[in-house]
Amino acid sequence: MRVNVYAEELPETGSVEIIGKEIEGQVFTGLRIPLYLPVTMPNGSQARGKFMHHPGDDDSSAITIWGKQDLRMLLIESILKLDRHYQNHSASSICFEIQNERLRQIHDEGFDTFHDDHHDAGELSGAAAAYAMHAADALHPQSQGDAFRNGEIPDGWCWDEKWFKPTTPRQSLIKAAALIVAEIEKLDRQA
Repeated sequence: MRVNVYAEELPETGSVEIIGKEIEGQVFTGLRIPLYLPVTMPNGSQARGKFMHHPGDDDSSAITIWGKQDLRMLLIESILKLDRHYQNHSASSICFEIQNERLRQIHDEGFDTFHDDHHDAGELSGAAAAYAMHAADALHPQSQGDAFRNGEIPDGWCWDEKWFKPTTPRQSLIKAAALIVAEIEKLDRQA
């Protein structure tokens, strides 16, 4: 099935709703985006507004994305792809990348809040520093750090070597920022 929605049918900002329902014990969360359809009036003028078959019928004039799981990964990935397409390298795009990496750490690696809360000796900050030092040395070997030279893992990394997975300096910085977010989230939960 394919659904095409044109830009003139999308609402102004501030119209998106989070909705929920339960079916047979399963909880679903939905993201509802109302459609504003252009209409030619009898006098020939154009009008634009929320289309409804009858009063109270808001599903007939909306895109609703339902999910039993977290929809954020899908939406963040969509925004990142649009940013790449439009070559948008703004701070907000980078923040989405950091949030996407944080969600990847949670969903793909299993490093959720329960896991993070058991690291109360600054391990998350140390891991972030290790990734940042890796990036610094990759960008300039004579930087202030001695990270990852000769295959050595940078200081601050307290876990098994198999979990240290640097790639490019940029991606190492994204991982470092996501680990900093994890540490801040943990501190906020403890407050």
